[in-house]
Amino acid sequence: MTVSISWWAIPALITAISFSWAFFTPMKPSSDYGFDIMPLFRLGAALIGSLVAWLVWALIF
Repeated sequence: MTVSISWWAIPALITAISFSWAFFTPMKPSSDYGFDIMPLFRLGAALIGSLVAWLVWALIF
């Protein structure tokens, strides 16, 4: 039995890269009141990018 990398590895790699970008990008110190909302935007962008990658994979295969 051989292990082969299939076409599902491409959206899985896109998912891993996008979520690692969202979680490991350091927050910039904000000088105003409240909290930095950019991590939420990055997480949303990673989620949307991941879902689009898996949708394209599902529609092609």
